[in-house]
Amino acid sequence: MILIRGLLFISILMLTGCTYRYSPFASAEVYLVNNKPCLSIPDTRESRSGIWLLTSISVSKNVDGYMKEVWRLDDINRLFKPIKINNFIEYSYDFDENSEYFISIDTHKDYGDGIRKNWIADFTPAQLKHKKTAP
Repeated sequence: MILIRGLLFISILMLTGCTYRYSPFASAEVYLVNNKPCLSIPDTRESRSGIWLLTSISVSKNVDGYMKEVWRLDDINRLFKPIKINNFIEYSYDFDENSEYFISIDTHKDYGDGIRKNWIADFTPAQLKHKKTAP
């Protein structure tokens, strides 16, 4: 009887997907290069698991205690291009040095399995660490 209960419990976990832990969010890297915030995807096991295509970049700024979107990548010529790990992702927004920001780099895998990932970070440019050369 105990064996049947154990098998039933394992079967339920397997059927519901509870044993697979996928998070749609991961940490982005933000650092300074030539006094400009550099956005990138870190070199992790997950980021190396395939080719990630850029679907959007969003920048939100703390305005009166609320995060308000202030810029979004909308250049169709730049979207759906592969992102290289640890490489600077180009953007055209001027950050205020002492303001608080939240960024989201939205991606999906190059093969059509529907896996999406948001690489996120919050930061104040004045507190970022410098990196000597652009990746």
